[in-house]
Amino acid sequence: MERTDIVLSFYKEMRRARISPNVYTLNMVLSAYCNSGKLEKAMDLFGKMETLGFSPTVISFNILIDAHCKNGQLSNASRLLKSMKGKELDPSVVTYDTLINGFCREGKTKKAASLVKELDAANIKPNGSTFAALVIGQCQRKNFERAYQIFKAMKKNGFEPRVEISELLILTFCKNGDYEGALEVLKEMLERYFAPSNALLDELFEGIYEARKTHLVEKLRSEISNVRLIPETYFHKDYRKADQGNRCEEQILS
Repeated sequence: MERTDIVLSFYKEMRRARISPNVYTLNMVLSAYCNSGKLEKAMDLFGKMETLGFSPTVISFNILIDAHCKNGQLSNASRLLKSMKGKELDPSVVTYDTLINGFCREGKTKKAASLVKELDAANIKPNGSTFAALVIGQCQRKNFERAYQIFKAMKKNGFEPRVEISELLILTFCKNGDYEGALEVLKEMLERYFAPSNALLDELFEGIYEARKTHLVEKLRSEISNVRLIPETYFHKDYRKADQGNRCEEQILS
């Protein structure tokens, strides 16, 4: 039996025995309902909390906001935030992080940015997850310059970007034809002793070949020399046959 099933079964037994739950128990039940896909039941219990003699806590709201965001019900999540404030409860960094992640996943970066302003006005510092969500959101909208600004702000605030965030930003630069920017992020990635994947290096080499930016070949080769990763795909790609491609290949293999 899974933990959510255990919690719900235990709650049923409590009701049968007419044992009054406390707010901690009710929050566990809310979470169990949400995790088992029973959001309507969670909202029903949430609505009954005050009649049971308990006021919803920040945790209660966070549980439901998270569930609505995961279901793509962002308008409902926003209403819960408004209700939370109406009850004079201060949203936590978890509250804002959840909402910002939700809006970024849906590509609604303007709304996410407005939440960042709210977070800042409340003197709440964003966490690493918040920055990562904003980078992802801007990359999805192909705002690579803004994504890079947030990426740098993330590092400035003491949060090390995950490998996948760095790689996503590099790929975004590549898709926009900015290989200089891509190499700059790669350099920062290597300075943190994170080795790029072969797939990422494939993308970089292929882009440089096709863009015929020969001056970047040696720079890229120099950056990856310490991790000793040379993409095998470049020994048999069709564009290798081109004169320019041959010159690039000679530099890589020299």
